[in-house]
Amino acid sequence: YTQWQEQGDLSPGMALLVIGHFLYAHACARSEECIPTTFDMSTEAFGWMLSWWNLCGVPLGYSSYARFAYWQPVSSRIGWTTGSLLLALLLTAYVVWDQANGQKNRYRQRTRTGTNTYQPFSFPHLPWTDLGPSPHVLRLENNRTLLVDGWYRYGRKMHYTADFVMALCWALACGTDTLLHFWYPAFFFAMIAH
Repeated sequence: YTQWQEQGDLSPGMALLVIGHFLYAHACARSEECIPTTFDMSTEAFGWMLSWWNLCGVPLGYSSYARFAYWQPVSSRIGWTTGSLLLALLLTAYVVWDQANGQKNRYRQRTRTGTNTYQPFSFPHLPWTDLGPSPHVLRLENNRTLLVDGWYRYGRKMHYTADFVMALCWALACGTDTLLHFWYPAFFFAMIAH
C-alpha cells in the first residue's frame, strides 16, 4: 500500500490531472470534425511525427502522469494552494487552446470548402471559437492567406503555446522531486520548435 491508498484522500495533483484529461478528451469529442485540420499533416512536411505522436505518444504520455501522481509519496505532493494556482493556469491555457484551435479550424473550413461545419447546438462550445465569415487575414505572395485575427493576432502558434503550458501544468502536478515528470513538456517543446 502507498500512503495515498491508506489515507484514502485525493491528492491535488491527481485532481488536476483528472480535470485536465477530461477537458482534453471532451474537446476532442466535441470538435470531432476539426480533428483532421488540427493535425497539421496536410500543411507541414513533418506530419508523420504528429501522426505517430497521436497514436503512440498520447496514450503513453497521458497515462504516465496518472501513474506518477498515484505512486507519488505524500511528502513530495503539491499542496492545495499550489494545485489551485496550477488549475487556474491550466484552465486559462485550455481556454486559449480551445478557442485558438476553433478559430483556426473554422477559418480553414471556410477557405477550403466555403462552408462551416460548426454546429453551435451540438455540443456547447466556448465563445469566440468562430470569428465569422470575414476575419482579418494577411495576403501572401503565393495568393494564400494567413489568419491574423482572434488569438492569432498575438502570435503565430497560440494553440501550441497553450498546449505546452497545459503539458507543463500536468508535469508540475506530479511535483518537482524528479525531472522524469518533465519528459513530455521537453519532448513537446522539441517537436514544436522543430
